[in-house]
Amino acid sequence: MRDPEYDRFGPWILEITDKDPIPLIFEPYVNLDESEYAFKVPRPMERRELSPGMNLYDYLVVFFPSYMTILQRSGEEVAKSDIRYNVVVTVEHIEDLLDGRLRIYTEDDVFEIYYSTVSADIIENAVKGICRRYIPDKPPTEIMPTPPALLPDIDGLSFYFNGLLRELKERKTGQEHAPELIGFQSETKVSSLENRWWARLFYGAINVKLQESMHFIDSSELRIVDRGRLWKYRWQLVMGKRSRFIPVHRIDTIEIAETKITAEVWQLSIRTAVHSHVFLLSSDSPLVEFYRRFNH
Repeated sequence: MRDPEYDRFGPWILEITDKDPIPLIFEPYVNLDESEYAFKVPRPMERRELSPGMNLYDYLVVFFPSYMTILQRSGEEVAKSDIRYNVVVTVEHIEDLLDGRLRIYTEDDVFEIYYSTVSADIIENAVKGICRRYIPDKPPTEIMPTPPALLPDIDGLSFYFNGLLRELKERKTGQEHAPELIGFQSETKVSSLENRWWARLFYGAINVKLQESMHFIDSSELRIVDRGRLWKYRWQLVMGKRSRFIPVHRIDTIEIAETKITAEVWQLSIRTAVHSHVFLLSSDSPLVEFYRRFNH
């Protein structure tokens, strides 16, 4: 007898429909009648490694009007987490070649979903859905510093990040919510920043590079896109992209401080609830002064 779920199994995420129903192991834990939509995330295995009748999916994610439910399978056990949108403090989407991760930070926990980036568009839509709901109807604006009057020169961005920026501009033209670009950090050799000769020699020899990032903001949301790493060394190939979405009203403090590796690179720490998100900026970046104004 054919197993339709097994026949349709692959590395891709599937939205729950009549053709792709909820996996049996998750059925007792959630009622989809009031849900807006749901999707199931497959096990990171190839079909030839599995057999008809086996549990083929690791997660079921269900969106309701005021909260979302994440069901995670471990063997024959299922863990259930209900997350209200108004307790979400950060959403993080990481894509590194075929490895994808969605992280949802709440006031006291972090929920993580692993998936194959062949389904990145589904995760992007899920992120948009969460971000639409985690912002209050009237977000406070008094903590927002004024963005720079002039848009930054983007000549220092890589070809890849220029393409990402172009996509965001096209989405904004299509009336989709998209914060304004306020600045970026280009990939920079630390030896070109450091003014001490011995430091230039040392960092040049190991080829330390500060990784690039783009920073966007509007009255309700801070969005930072980077490579998912702070530094790159000679032997590393960095191909990933990480997008962090932080509702402005959830930012507790922002700190700017020198790093230990060099005085020419500063650490940006954005704190929300019990979480801290760290980025790096060259000391002469206009973003340093912009973020300093958050706490004043």
